[in-house]
Amino acid sequence: MFRYEQSLDDAKKSGIKKTVFNGITQAIQLCIIYSLFGLGFWYGAKLIREENYSIGSVYTVFLTVFSAANSLEHISPQFQALIQARVAAYTVQKAIDEPSTINSDSETGLKKDDFIGDIRFSNIHFSYPSRQDVAVLTNLSFDIKHNQTVALVGSSGSGKSTCVQLLQRFYDPDSGSIFIDEKQINEYNLKWLRQHIGVVSQEPILFHTTIRENILFGRDSATDEEIHEAAKMANAHNFIMTLPDKYETQVGERGAALSGGQKQRIAIARALIRNPKILLLDEATSALDNESEKIVQNALDRAAKGRTTLVIAHRLSTIRNADKIIVMQKGEVVEEGDHDSLMSIGGTYFTLIQQQNLRQAKEEEELEFEQEQAAKILLSDQIDLDNSNIKRDRSSTLVSITPSVLVELYGKKDSAIDEDLEGNDDEKIKTKKEAKQNITMAILRINKPEWIFIVIGCIAALFTGTLEPSFSIIRTKMTAVFQSCDKDAQNQKVILYALLHVGLGIVVLISQTLQSYMFAYSGENLTKRLRSEAFRAILRQEINYFDQARHSTGALCTRLATEASAVQGASGIRFGFFCQNFVSISMGIIIGFVSSWRLTLLMIAFFPIMILGTYLQIRVTAAFERKDEKFIEDAGKVIVETIQNIRTVAQLTKETHFYNEYSHLLNIIYRSTIKRAHFSGILFSISSSSAIFASAALIALGTSLVNQDIITFEDMYMVFNSVTVTGEIVTQTFILSPDYGKAIEAAQRIFELLNRKPMINNESNDGDEIPNFSGQLEFDGVYFIYPNRPESIILRNFRLNIKAGQKIALVGTSGCGKSTTIQLIERFYDANIGRLLADSKDVRSLNLQWYRSQISIVSQEPILFDMSIRENIAYGDNSRKDIPLDEIIKAAKNSNIHNFIQDLPNGYETNCGSKGLQLSGGQKQRIAIARALIRNPKILLLDEATSALDSESEKLVQEALDRAQENRTSITIAHRLSTIQNADMICVMHNGIIVERGTHEELVALGGRYYRLVHGKLK
Repeated sequence: MFRYEQSLDDAKKSGIKKTVFNGITQAIQLCIIYSLFGLGFWYGAKLIREENYSIGSVYTVFLTVFSAANSLEHISPQFQALIQARVAAYTVQKAIDEPSTINSDSETGLKKDDFIGDIRFSNIHFSYPSRQDVAVLTNLSFDIKHNQTVALVGSSGSGKSTCVQLLQRFYDPDSGSIFIDEKQINEYNLKWLRQHIGVVSQEPILFHTTIRENILFGRDSATDEEIHEAAKMANAHNFIMTLPDKYETQVGERGAALSGGQKQRIAIARALIRNPKILLLDEATSALDNESEKIVQNALDRAAKGRTTLVIAHRLSTIRNADKIIVMQKGEVVEEGDHDSLMSIGGTYFTLIQQQNLRQAKEEEELEFEQEQAAKILLSDQIDLDNSNIKRDRSSTLVSITPSVLVELYGKKDSAIDEDLEGNDDEKIKTKKEAKQNITMAILRINKPEWIFIVIGCIAALFTGTLEPSFSIIRTKMTAVFQSCDKDAQNQKVILYALLHVGLGIVVLISQTLQSYMFAYSGENLTKRLRSEAFRAILRQEINYFDQARHSTGALCTRLATEASAVQGASGIRFGFFCQNFVSISMGIIIGFVSSWRLTLLMIAFFPIMILGTYLQIRVTAAFERKDEKFIEDAGKVIVETIQNIRTVAQLTKETHFYNEYSHLLNIIYRSTIKRAHFSGILFSISSSSAIFASAALIALGTSLVNQDIITFEDMYMVFNSVTVTGEIVTQTFILSPDYGKAIEAAQRIFELLNRKPMINNESNDGDEIPNFSGQLEFDGVYFIYPNRPESIILRNFRLNIKAGQKIALVGTSGCGKSTTIQLIERFYDANIGRLLADSKDVRSLNLQWYRSQISIVSQEPILFDMSIRENIAYGDNSRKDIPLDEIIKAAKNSNIHNFIQDLPNGYETNCGSKGLQLSGGQKQRIAIARALIRNPKILLLDEATSALDSESEKLVQEALDRAQENRTSITIAHRLSTIQNADMICVMHNGIIVERGTHEELVALGGRYYRLVHGKLK
């Protein structure tokens, strides 16, 4: 929030400068025009007296120049738009013209019919452009023959994933060459090459569409049968078929509606459906449980046949059968060969294998011993499983509650949310007029700190409003000057009116400048305040709010960018505009009636036609804008999703797909704009022509009245000048009304957000705090469904008592509810039925900010911020403004990342990049662990916390996590069951219930589902 406020300050200062500059420029322009009129009038009178010019000639010149100057005045605001357009066009054109060394749109390049996929890295040196002083790869050379499976192994940050990125030509090496089929990689047509490469990365990205569409991104032409076959190969078909909409299920933004393992399997299906010549697997099974991993690994082994496969894996057991294993350290190849040859060397690979084998052998011995002991115990009837600590919780499946019951219960909650979005019943307004009044007052209340600026601005606007009527009077009097025969008197009046012109110029210079500054200051402060409050309101919403499609990242960013600034049109500047035009219109009509009520009434009779044309133009514009709004928002979603996930887009060669999707939305908006232009042009011609017809009628009637000596020529001309200007101002008022309408609509949406009462208020400090909180947790008969998937019950009568300081592990296949349990503990969601108790208190009664401050989490897909490493670690403890560097270093050492950080040129001040893109997966994971440890929490949640680590790092980090779990409650989710064998209690979950619980030894002795998970024999 603090960072956002800083950016808003910069935007506010820039906005004030821009508006004030434009206001001063316009004021100077008007001052010059009025002064030139005075000078021109004085000189014209001099020519009449001394050069025998006719009054008609001078007056004709005067009128044409006035018309031109008046047009120039109206054009000047458009110059602002033109300048802004030029600035924007420059930025856009610069991006378009920016030379790309790696152009995925290029049609040039080699396309081979006999492509087989031989790969050779030759003396590759590489540093990332953002960290050119850090060598990632150094003189790297290796080769992969077609049909071979080659594995890259080594510690996190050794350069393995960089090799995968170079193969996809995300970057080009600094020196050296990469060859495919003995052709340099940059000789190939890039899009064609990427279409022959299948990729499954460590952090799979899904797009905000259906499962079917996500798999189709691998190959557009695939049939439903081929989609299903690819899903079966990836072990995804069965879980997909359990979903209410099956393959048409929406996965949510970045796949948020699915578990990590489910996302990974869909990503694997997406890669397999492409049937690529080259298959790149960067930790492709890291997010899978043992059961799924074995099945998917078999599928990947089958998929690897007949194609070149490059595998990155920290689980060395998965690459034992690789044709070649390349061991990397600090960007170099240190060992190379197959499993047997590398084992015989006794080097780095041997050490890595030994570390894993020792643990595996120990586990197997323990399992055999435990199984034998369990068999003896069972045969001798020395244990009664029903009365032991070993529990099979089958009874929970007998509870008779159906999805429809939960849907009905949750449906009420969901409707409450919708009501909140529209405003509470007692806050709803019955009429639009009252709504606008209430919204306007609400805006003014937010703008209250700047009330003095608004008042001064309105006073300045009153003076500005007198200028046009005053100018009309002076202009009319100027014409009457020449009716006087006394040249001295005539000359005195000429000088007087010339000076009055200059005086008007000075007044407009002061009033316009003052007005622009006052409203710029008040308006920009309002925008900043609204953006800040809107952002804060977004942050306090419950997680379910972000699960909804209409609240995607793109849609919310668009609202923050556009709606908050649009509200200015209904704030102080609106009152200044009203004051200015009210004075101008009132004075113009009064002057008209004083001069000739007949002519004034005639002119006013044409006002309804002008107003009607303008009103219809406004209505048409508003209708089109409301229609276009959704398409603009959808376009914003496409942009954000595409740019955020550009690597995945490039992998799948879907740049054209997303470009076409974006272009399609823009084309709809374009066609709508063309229609609007046609309608607006017709209606504008009606309102514009009515002013000319009014002038013709005035001249006809006015001439008649002058001939009848009912009025003088001066009276007629006074009416013409004053009432014509009044008509223009009335029309201008209506033309600018859409800004007010848009401002009101934008304000309504902003206030709906500000007034929305979230089901779980992330900002709330209400509720109890537990002194000496121990960290005890208890799930008491919890049923839960995700609001966006109300047909699927995730947890069913879930019961679990976690004692203070206890180490609990949750295991089970992907999608069984493990991560959901973690999210309930974090109180991202609340149970639909049942309770979650913390130290015997319902978590819903606790101070949410305090409660979450007692919890730290390390998740499966760690997200880092675009800040320094130091700041990212410090984010773990937001109770203190400044975290001493010593504490940050200690946390980094405990998570085995300190040495890596120290080797970076900027050390702890190194920027992590957007979402931590400057770091490898293992490095991000360890920084996330350090961020969790620095909080010193009472409850530690570990959701696959070591999934992205290599064997060496995993061992060290696991030791750190074991130490971190001491004297605090910990809940661990792990697919690597070796990491949770020391847990005090292991809970085996299946379909949202705990089916077995006990210690590792007890569950192995039971020989049930856990035993089969350990051995990978679960069917």
